[in-house]
Amino acid sequence: MASTKTKAKETETEKETSLAIKDSSYALFRSSVEDTAEAIKVNVGGNLDATGLPKMSIPSGGGSSFDYPTLEGIEPKKNVEGVIVGFNDFRAFWEKDYDGGQAPPDCYSNDLQTGIGDPGGECSACPNSQWGSDSKGSGQACTLKRRLLFIPEDRTLPVVLDVPPSSLKPAREYFLNLASFGKKFFHTVTKFSLETDKSGDGIKYSKLKLERVRDLDEGEKVLIDSYEKSIKESMGQN
Repeated sequence: MASTKTKAKETETEKETSLAIKDSSYALFRSSVEDTAEAIKVNVGGNLDATGLPKMSIPSGGGSSFDYPTLEGIEPKKNVEGVIVGFNDFRAFWEKDYDGGQAPPDCYSNDLQTGIGDPGGECSACPNSQWGSDSKGSGQACTLKRRLLFIPEDRTLPVVLDVPPSSLKPAREYFLNLASFGKKFFHTVTKFSLETDKSGDGIKYSKLKLERVRDLDEGEKVLIDSYEKSIKESMGQN
């Protein structure tokens, strides 16, 4: 049986998460967790699927602006700020070279172990996951990516950014740097921008840059903790 002190703490937490921060610049924090959860239930049937969420993409050819989704359509944006609320590493394979479009992969894996689709099977034994298997003979035909879910100021549901192999290193370094200072990624406002770099054969490409803008305040942390948990539950994650 829970102690009176524990019950009081749980009640206080429930009370805090039901409140909103009316003067916050973030739409997410101007709504209570309960209101956001109810909006998800009403508008999308209670379950979220990352493939159906708006997607911000990184341009090819060394472009300096993201393709950012708005109510009016896709717009170029050099800098975007938001709170990362989830991420997962995954693999994706296209029989034909991926052109950045909406065509689903022929095979994918969300656990980096088992491929679903064609050819499917054990990822570590798949020839498409071996270095030198891509069309250029240098990379992997089945690419390793990191999917980030983040909340910009004007939204209460996440935007998706799939980080390509060429930007995995700076993305991982950013997460590791936060961890080294004891900071959770969802307790931080992150700035997304792009840098132009060149591959070994001189081809320009856009590389993701992540920077910490500020830590959330204590009230924001209480709300985002509950929100992050709610998003995981909505997406069927543990």
